[in-house]
Amino acid sequence: MKLLVQRVKQATVTSQGKELGRIGRGLCVLVCAEEADTENVLQKMAKKLGALRIFEDDAGKMNLSVQDIHGEILLVPQFTLAADCWQGNRPSFVKMGDKAVTKALFEQFVTLVRGQGIPVQTGVFQADMEVALINQGPATFWITLEQDSVSPLERQVQENRPDLTGKQKQRFLQEAEALRSNLALRQAQKKGV
Repeated sequence: MKLLVQRVKQATVTSQGKELGRIGRGLCVLVCAEEADTENVLQKMAKKLGALRIFEDDAGKMNLSVQDIHGEILLVPQFTLAADCWQGNRPSFVKMGDKAVTKALFEQFVTLVRGQGIPVQTGVFQADMEVALINQGPATFWITLEQDSVSPLERQVQENRPDLTGKQKQRFLQEAEALRSNLALRQAQKKGV
């Protein structure tokens, strides 16, 4: 999961001339849920977002969270944050995953953020949207817990076998982990451990 968090005076999201969400002081957050995200990752990210101390206190220090200032949050689904831009000049969205899964993850994330008592407005998943905001500061933060949710083995599979998804990917990971364990056991036996 990736979040691009902007501290704002106000923000709106519209689609086809219709306003979907509007907030005053708070956070405008571009949200990229990814197929590998777990319940644990969603909970950590929601908690982090609510507690992130990026608003200034009376001394001008970033000591206050959106909850402390009784602010609002605008959550906008943004799948392009999952783009791979390293090869060539055209972004690749191969790693994005199943759209139905990532939509459900986004909706679950919205529920978790609202569960903290924070007023939340949202955009619409897969809609052509326009986001307008006044970034206060400017203050923009990139938050990802990707490294917590993806094992090194799974990261290698994602990089080298982007064609694998769902059950195929899980089976491949299980077989690779079994082979790795077997190899470690054989090496230990050779050393006499």
